[in-house]
Amino acid sequence: MDPVAPSMMLAATVSAAMIILLGAAYAGLFAWARLRGDRRLEMLSLAAYAGLAAAVAWFTVSLDLQGAWRILVVLMLAGYLFAPRAVWQLCVKTHSAEDR
Repeated sequence: MDPVAPSMMLAATVSAAMIILLGAAYAGLFAWARLRGDRRLEMLSLAAYAGLAAAVAWFTVSLDLQGAWRILVVLMLAGYLFAPRAVWQLCVKTHSAEDR
């Protein structure tokens, strides 16, 4: 594995921060959209996810990730996409059981 150029470390750090912030924005907007039933918020959540995917691509290029690391990146993106949906379903089922 070749070392990463010092100039690319800043890009990797900024893109990693963007991954965290945009992942949180996606999950928060997704939940808010479901709570309010607002299609515009759902579109904003998808825009946040698109930004997240761009940040992940930037991170991958910045660190010159190859092979198994790229597979891990794809799995991370899939996790970010499906985790809020799974948590939402869990909450709906949990709280519908409380209503009984």
